[in-house]
Amino acid sequence: MKRSNKNAVLEQIHESFRVKNDILPHIETPLHYHPHYELVWIKKGFGVRIVGDHIDHFKEGDMVLMGPNLPHVWENDKTFYEENCELKADVFVVHFTDEIIDNLLKFPELSEIKSVLMHSQKGLRIVGDTNKKMQQVITQLSLSTSIERIVLFLRLFQLICYSTDEAISLSSMDFVRFFGEHKSDRLRKIYEFVGKNFNRNIHIDEISDVACMSPTAFCRYFKQKTGYNFVSYLNNFRLEYAKNLLNTNDFKICTIAEMCGFQDISYFNRMFKQKNNMTPTEYIQRMQGE
Repeated sequence: MKRSNKNAVLEQIHESFRVKNDILPHIETPLHYHPHYELVWIKKGFGVRIVGDHIDHFKEGDMVLMGPNLPHVWENDKTFYEENCELKADVFVVHFTDEIIDNLLKFPELSEIKSVLMHSQKGLRIVGDTNKKMQQVITQLSLSTSIERIVLFLRLFQLICYSTDEAISLSSMDFVRFFGEHKSDRLRKIYEFVGKNFNRNIHIDEISDVACMSPTAFCRYFKQKTGYNFVSYLNNFRLEYAKNLLNTNDFKICTIAEMCGFQDISYFNRMFKQKNNMTPTEYIQRMQGE
C-alpha cells in the first residue's frame, strides 16, 4: 500500500449539504478530518481504510458514515499506483454540517436522527440491504435538484434509523474521546505517524522525536492524555488490522503477523489471545464456521 507522507489535513466545507462523485486513477485524499459529517460510498475500488483507530480492507460497495473531526483515510491497493494500471476508483461522498442537522432536529418527528449521528462519532459501516438501498438513494441524490434533494437526504437517515443492526461501529470510543478532547498538534502527529508506520518496527526514540519530546517525557505524556502506554496502543492498532487480514485473506498466520508489524510470531499469538480471548487459529475457525 502506498502511503501519503502528508500530515492530517483539516478540511473545510462551506456548504450545508454537498454530494460529489469522483472517478480517479486512485483515491488521492490524505489522512484528514473535518468539522462536518461525511458519508462515503465506494462504487468501485479496493484497498485499506483507516477510521479513527480502526483499520480494515475496503472493497466495492463499502459505505461508511463518519461524524465530525474523526480522522480517516481511504487508500487504494498498490496495484492502482502501478504504471499503465487500468483500474479506477469511483467514489460518492455526501458532506453535511451541524447547521442542517440542527435545523432538522427542530422537528420532533426527526428526533431519531440524533441517535444515528451520535454513533457516527465512531464511524458506522453500512451493510446488507440498507447498503444497497442507500446506494440507489445516493445515486438519485447526485442527480437531483431543489426540494427533491432534501427528501432524498432524509431518506438516507430513514434507512439507517430503521436498520440499526446493519450499521456497524468502527473506531473505539476511547480514541474518539482522546482525539476529541485533546486536539493538539502533538497528538495528531503521533496518531498520523502510527497510521502510516504501524506495519514496521517503531522505536520509542523515533516516536518521541515525532512528538518533539524525550522518550521519558513522551511516555508520560501519552499515558496521561490517552490512558494507554504507547506500546499497548500500537499493539491494539496492529491487532485490529490483523483481525481483518485473518478474516479476509488466505495468508499464513506468520505472514499476517509480519504484515502487522509483529516480528515474533509467539508474541503475536500471545497478544492476539490476550485481546480476543482466542488464538489466531481459533479466530479463523470461528469466522469460517459462521
